[in-house]
Amino acid sequence: MSGYVVALIGLPGSGKSTVARSLLQRFDLHEVNRDVIRAAMFPRCTFSTSEKAAAEDAVMSAVETNCRAGKNSIVDGMTFSGSASLDRLKRVSESCGYRVVPIWLDCPVLVACRRVSDNRSHTAADRDANLVTEVAERFDPPPADAIRLDATEPISLVCAASARALQSSTAASPVN
Repeated sequence: MSGYVVALIGLPGSGKSTVARSLLQRFDLHEVNRDVIRAAMFPRCTFSTSEKAAAEDAVMSAVETNCRAGKNSIVDGMTFSGSASLDRLKRVSESCGYRVVPIWLDCPVLVACRRVSDNRSHTAADRDANLVTEVAERFDPPPADAIRLDATEPISLVCAASARALQSSTAASPVN
């Protein structure tokens, strides 16, 4: 395998976007963010199932394009709560000779609910405690090879741990 795609797994409010920003600063990664893609595709987004599916299709296409161009990616804006989306990402990545590095931000539902209630400025305007609960109810166990991070730790420690884990998992050199 020639490169990698980082898949951030976790509930809304677990810290995926913050970790993504940190890893983007430290490594040569190209961000593929479903929330941003969906907002661009649907300026009057209703967060329907069909809008989310279309945005996921675009994410997979962007990841494939990055892989074919020799670029490592990080996928944000998706919870990967169901194994089907992660399996799809693996198929797309592996078809280009890339591997997926799953990083799971393990966060209790109540903590994630509090965080989304406290942060109303996120790109995904549908984030609230009800969404966190709905996602948690359908959350499949992360894959056995997922790097598990305790998302209740201070975010600076979670970001540092994610960088160490990515570096050791991929032998990637930090940019800085």
